Amino acid sequence: MASVIRVLSLVVASTCATISVGGCSSPAPSNTLSSGETSAALQIYFPSGYSAFDGKHDFKLPAMVTGVSGIKWSVSDPSLVDLEPSADGSQVMMTTKGVGVVTLTAKAGSLKGTAQINVRKADAAEYDNGKARYTNGVTILPGGFHHPDPSLQCTNCHAAGGMDVEHTPMQTGGYSDDDIVNIMTTGTKPAGVPQRIMPFARWHQLHKWSMTEDEKHGLVTYLRSLEPQSQGPIDFGGHGHHDDGGAPHQDRGDAGP
Repeated sequence: MASVIRVLSLVVASTCATISVGGCSSPAPSNTLSSGETSAALQIYFPSGYSAFDGKHDFKLPAMVTGVSGIKWSVSDPSLVDLEPSADGSQVMMTTKGVGVVTLTAKAGSLKGTAQINVRKADAAEYDNGKARYTNGVTILPGGFHHPDPSLQCTNCHAAGGMDVEHTPMQTGGYSDDDIVNIMTTGTKPAGVPQRIMPFARWHQLHKWSMTEDEKHGLVTYLRSLEPQSQGPIDFGGHGHHDDGGAPHQDRGDAGP
């Protein structure tokens, strides 16, 4: 019996030694590092990031990893993106320098994670068109949301200190250009994005704002150019920091525009 127990102990020890995080119940996700070893994968938010470059305006895109500090950040092509890590390394601010697709890598010891960063070509005219539509001066009157004018300026709600989320890259950087246009003009969110301010049926009916094709492209470019601003739990698709200091709640329903 003693020999059987010894064999079982060796099997259990061997199994646990191959697991980096999460105990012995299940294997952790892994990435292969350059040295050939495997490690638990870090999760970067946003898993896919979107920005722009027009040679005139600054376009910044934040990224973060939760629960781990001392992250070492890098990109596959430094000629396209500048990196400015936070003091504790848990976040990084990217500034675009060119057009293309790069891989953002986060490493902490044997842990590693990657995200794809997509930077599209824009021009100054797009920015001007988008800013004009977003802040066009068409303001809402009391009670106007019962039958809103489809040409209302976005900052009636989406502004600093407003009733709803600011659309800075810290909130919208994980949405593709098409995602943002659909959110603004068809009242449609990507699959899995929860509802926040009002029931979906009401929001879907209201959030169909009129825009020309130039305004649609311009609006995306303009929003990509906004200075990233933290708004707590709605940052990074609902993975932002909370005022109570607790961990992000992925099921609170407070993510997305």
